[in-house]
Order: sequence, then structure tokens, then C-alpha cells
Amino acid sequence: MTRRGVAAAEFVWLFGALWPLRPELREAYFAGYGRPLTAEEERLLWLLTVRRGVSYLHHGLVDGREDLVARGRLVLDRMVAHRS
Repeated sequence: MTRRGVAAAEFVWLFGALWPLRPELREAYFAGYGRPLTAEEERLLWLLTVRRGVSYLHHGLVDGREDLVARGRLVLDRMVAHRS
């Protein structure tokens, strides 16, 4: 599926939701992309993904939405595990 938007948003979703569970898909993606991310790009992707997780958590707590709280915690847990 495609939609208009910033390409980085797709990377954030892949990095936070899919690639931690399926690292071989990350490898395949960047093989097709033509190059791996630079260290700077990797750091930015990590920071944007953490920001998204905090945003989910914040909005879930403010709005009383357990689904967003759970999503935020999942993203943040995966990012902590990724950095370890």
C-alpha cells in the first residue's frame, strides 16, 4: 500500500514494527535500495522511531487509549533492545 507522505515515516514504521522481528527483510530492503544507511541516517532513524513511540505513549495516556499505550511501549521496548 502507498500513500502520500514523508518517506522517513515508512522507514520509522519498518524500523519500529517489522525489522526487529524480521531482520532478513531489512537486509533485503537495503539490498534493493542499493546501499545501507550511513551512521548518521541510522542514528536519525533510531531517534525518529523513539519519538514516534513516545508520541504513541503520550497520546494514549492523555486520551485514555490502551491501544496507543501498548503500541508506544512496544516501540520503546524494541528500541531499547535494539540499542543493547
